[in-house]
Amino acid sequence: MNKFATFLKSSLLDPFIRSFSRFTEAIIWSVILVIMTIIDNEITTTFPLVQLVSVMWLILPFLVFKTLLLERVKLPKYWQYVLTGSILLLGVAYFFLRLMTTDVPIWEIRHFSLWAIVLLSGLTIAYFPKRENFPTYLIFLASKFFVTVFYSAVLWGGLSMVFGSIESLFNVDLGNYFFIDLFIAVIGLVSVPVFLGFAPKMETEMGIDQYSKIWKTVFSFIILPIVAVFSFILLLYVVTSTINSNYYPDVYLISSLAVGLVGLVTLLVLEPFEKETPHIHFFSQWWPVVLFAVFAGFYFELIRSLIADGFTLTSSAYLYFSLWVVACAILHFIRKYPFKMKFGQTLSSAMVCTILLVSFVPYVNILSLTTYSMNARFEKVLTDYGMLENGEIVHPDTPLTAEQMNTIYAMVASFSSVGYERINLLPEGYVLTDFQTVFGFADQYHYVDDDIISVSFGTYTTLEDLSPLLDHDRLLVLNVNGNRLDNTADYTFTKADDGPIWTLTIQTPLTVIDLAMDDIALAVYHDVTAAEGESWGSIYDFTYSGATAEATYDIYFQSLAGDYNATTDKMDVRYFSFYIGISFI
Repeated sequence: MNKFATFLKSSLLDPFIRSFSRFTEAIIWSVILVIMTIIDNEITTTFPLVQLVSVMWLILPFLVFKTLLLERVKLPKYWQYVLTGSILLLGVAYFFLRLMTTDVPIWEIRHFSLWAIVLLSGLTIAYFPKRENFPTYLIFLASKFFVTVFYSAVLWGGLSMVFGSIESLFNVDLGNYFFIDLFIAVIGLVSVPVFLGFAPKMETEMGIDQYSKIWKTVFSFIILPIVAVFSFILLLYVVTSTINSNYYPDVYLISSLAVGLVGLVTLLVLEPFEKETPHIHFFSQWWPVVLFAVFAGFYFELIRSLIADGFTLTSSAYLYFSLWVVACAILHFIRKYPFKMKFGQTLSSAMVCTILLVSFVPYVNILSLTTYSMNARFEKVLTDYGMLENGEIVHPDTPLTAEQMNTIYAMVASFSSVGYERINLLPEGYVLTDFQTVFGFADQYHYVDDDIISVSFGTYTTLEDLSPLLDHDRLLVLNVNGNRLDNTADYTFTKADDGPIWTLTIQTPLTVIDLAMDDIALAVYHDVTAAEGESWGSIYDFTYSGATAEATYDIYFQSLAGDYNATTDKMDVRYFSFYIGISFI
């Protein structure tokens, strides 16, 4: 029992105490973050809690970075309060800036990139730059990270079993988000403090005796041979591409980046043993040469892709991250690192610079590059098809071929990845449902059966005023994909075996509502397509009302997908998600 108590104290309690005394602001912030995240899960409000919580998660690594920075540069103590206040002010500004943006996917990319930069900087600043045994320091952190993950997983799994048993045995409804909330609590209250408690102090010198033998064994005898063999397989794969019917360029591009990343990490992890282990020395000396050959094929395929499709967000990211891989491999091969740094410091600093370039640098980030390419290609296609006059889109004088219509539709559909407002030739406020009005032909041509039109609507606004829905007696959110059901103890939503009828059964008061979703979707489809100048983007743009003997109801669709048959005037629904407000009679 004493050994078990000692183990708990050294593995969990001591790191927690160390982290609280050293990272006080970060631990307090982590506790607040847990509370706010749980509140966000449990309540529905018009206040943008989701955006607030995501910004708070970004502030957490900033606070960790601030503590380690002050330990490194030895500034006066009052700088701790200055930097903490600055971080919080930046967080407030960042929150309001996020509320004003409409580019949600792009914003998410930049948000994650910023989080990765701050986290990477915070974890590496203690041994960056000009400190020995940087790989040992990183391996130490990785080991403690996996130990923390293991402890947290066991704790969450054990608590989940306990509460799951209580819920089943005593018929207690703990709520839809209870186990998610429990997971968040474990992360914020246990994982973060314990992991930070393992972080070495600035004066700690990392020696080879602190290097885990497990990591050395795994990388030198498992991962290193796999990287070597897979690199030669990629060479063979691209060399035989002209005669290989199963050759897929996209697979080769992704695989090349993956093997390059894993190979560089292998070089970093095994750097302390390069001189004393022959096969590690051989790999370290000659694998970069093999990688150069692999990436010669990579750039050949990437150039072919750019010629065919221009720059997209994906191909732009491929290009920039490939430059990081190749540059780091070259530096390792010639053994000339800038600023007297070692390979590990060069690798991490180059990664930070690459993320900054990809996400933030004006004019050359992946969004700017993609936008410029899309505008240029779109203008050329419209000019070639005779659909551009005085800088405006006009309907073609002669009917387009199916291939030409398909080219235009595929191109316009791809614009959604950067936002239609960034495409200069599209009219202001363009949405996908405006396609036929703008281009003069419908988009159903890209299906083999001309009578079948694919219908796909969705709301894209990040904030929605739900107050009009609260006038109903009950408000539910139903989300169905195929035959997946959204059921709780209070209500069930099931599909009939013999037809497309979905039955919503509410227990209190007992109310049964049959929803013929195909007919409902058909009515809404005709309503939306018939509306002149309909602007899709809000749940209030796509509604349906009905009544039964027991209640009246209003449906507000968030998304709907299905196939419309123009010949039979019937709809086959594949997916739907909606709010339903119910008023009992």
